[in-house]
Amino acid sequence: MTCSVIFQVMQRTRGFIFLCAVLLALLKGWSQIVSPTSSLAEVEPRREDRSSARLGLLETLERLVVHENYYRSIYGKFTPRLERIGYSVPSQIAETYEIRVLEGSDRKLLITAFEQGASQKGDLASIDQFFHLEANFPLPLPRSKYLRTQAEKHLRAMLEAQPGFSVSEEGVYQGFFSYEVKPDSTGKRVGLATGIRPPVLGMQIESNEAQVAQAGAEAGIAELLDDTGLAEANVMSQAEEAYLAQQIFRGEVGRYARNMEELAKITNFNLSDVELMHGINRSVAAETQAQAANSPLKEPGLVIEAIPE
Repeated sequence: MTCSVIFQVMQRTRGFIFLCAVLLALLKGWSQIVSPTSSLAEVEPRREDRSSARLGLLETLERLVVHENYYRSIYGKFTPRLERIGYSVPSQIAETYEIRVLEGSDRKLLITAFEQGASQKGDLASIDQFFHLEANFPLPLPRSKYLRTQAEKHLRAMLEAQPGFSVSEEGVYQGFFSYEVKPDSTGKRVGLATGIRPPVLGMQIESNEAQVAQAGAEAGIAELLDDTGLAEANVMSQAEEAYLAQQIFRGEVGRYARNMEELAKITNFNLSDVELMHGINRSVAAETQAQAANSPLKEPGLVIEAIPE
């Protein structure tokens, strides 16, 4: 009798142990299914943040090259000192990446960027004066608003160019639009950009010579002003900065800046409104002289001395 009771107890104990083992196995399997999902949920935001940071870096590198090219058009050389080109690297990009001008001479520009505090697998990128980009990561898809702005700028350049003169598309992201310039019913030239790739597939942007001429004519009020109000001791550096600032603004927007509030959206020069008008006057005079001579734009009057690096 005693042996029978003991045997029954042992049977029940074995069944209980077996049941516990089955439950533990099920829990382990369930945890393996759930854990990857939880990890994926944590990783996805990081991937989005990384993609956003990379996109911001590429747009920043492009802006630096654009401003360096404006600088070179006036001073005849690129500069390794980024504080001179009127563009401030966004704080969130500066916190993530260290950006340096590896080479800035009269003929060559090379800007590099690397991820700060990263291991050997951190982001690396470089760009030259022709917007040729090298990176150790896949290029993120650009923003449609960014591409539209670039397309509008390219259309304006095509309409400002002489008929038959080819204007090359510039920028890190190219080939998202097709471009054509043709006469309308009145004989004026009209530019049309058509999106051919996502995220601007099917988007159409139109611009005409009248719009471009109107943008340029808005600067005509500057000819009513004189160049007084500039301190003699600072006229050279302020005049240079004002001229460079207005050239950058006109190249990006299609007209000259009327005040510092407008200019601050494109450059970070600290100038007064009087100095801005001085920059417009010089720019208008230079364009008038170049058109009269039918030659490339040259600097009239004031000679800009080479800036020591």
